[in-house]
Amino acid sequence: MSHIKTIIISPSGGYYGSEQILHEHLIYTEKVFKVFVSRNKNYISILRQSNLKHSITSFKSVKWLYFQIFLLLFFKDYKTVYCNEGGHIRYLKILARCFPRKTFIVHIRLVEDTKANRIKNFITTNMRLITVSHFIRCEIMKQNPKINSSKIETVHDYYIKNYNQLSVMPLKDIVRIGVIGRVTSAKGVSFAGEFLDYWDRHISKKLECYFYGDVDKENTDVQIFNRTVESLSNVSVSFKGFIKDKDELFETFDIAIHFNPYEPFPRIYFDAMSRITPVIGFNSGGIAEQAQIFGFEKHLVEKTVSWPKEMCRRVLEIHENIEKCKKEITEKQYLFDNKLDIKKYISKIESYFN
Repeated sequence: MSHIKTIIISPSGGYYGSEQILHEHLIYTEKVFKVFVSRNKNYISILRQSNLKHSITSFKSVKWLYFQIFLLLFFKDYKTVYCNEGGHIRYLKILARCFPRKTFIVHIRLVEDTKANRIKNFITTNMRLITVSHFIRCEIMKQNPKINSSKIETVHDYYIKNYNQLSVMPLKDIVRIGVIGRVTSAKGVSFAGEFLDYWDRHISKKLECYFYGDVDKENTDVQIFNRTVESLSNVSVSFKGFIKDKDELFETFDIAIHFNPYEPFPRIYFDAMSRITPVIGFNSGGIAEQAQIFGFEKHLVEKTVSWPKEMCRRVLEIHENIEKCKKEITEKQYLFDNKLDIKKYISKIESYFN
């Protein structure tokens, strides 16, 4: 495989958002890569079962991994090293100093990877950071004001729309909302509690709220949230756990709400749009950029003192005009091909490879 010019590193080993994106990248690309994947979890097995054309190697020791990559860069004709998340950036910095004529790319997807203690205001001239959203790019600039901004590029994730649109009949007298993702602090469970409490005290219409995701029972915010739920009288809350079949869960509610105001680029927004389901959230983080793609900024609320009142108003407004909202979403389905095409995404990412 002497024609392989790029090394790809996937540090976590789990099959989460960034790994799913990389998996599909490896399926659809026309290029061939040398891929290193942590053996800690199930990702390596998933890749090997996919019968990909790439050279895939597992690793256990991070230091041994980068010693191997050092040797490959020194003795072989590799031109580029791409890491699909930011956890290994310090190792990439060391390699970049050792090999100034090679290119090193780090894909930053998480807020914690933007911090000054990780990036330290510095990347070498042969390094580039790719961010999943403008929100993440701004966080990097805010945390690392001396960094060379010309070396930071934003590339939005693609979305493969490969299922039938759902047609769920809404209930006139009951508002049904869905919250998808783990029930924990990181997903905004405290905001969910504030919203439900406000609805219960100020809105007369019956509300059913369905949570789809594992519940972090040890989390303090979750424990407070559970006490709030126990006190509700006009709101019914159901915890459904993790359900793999997203079509199944989207059949149970009419409006999706995303309570995390700082998530970099939540995939659930596109899941909902593809299933003709309105999404409400905060006008911040990656969801603000996603709403701009589809032109639905009007469904977002500012995170001010009065946000629970405004979010309740948005929910009622959409519920009362649900068919109109669904029609507007249906008319925007062409944007999946125009703005979120996987081939365009791959072409953009690989344009940074030497």
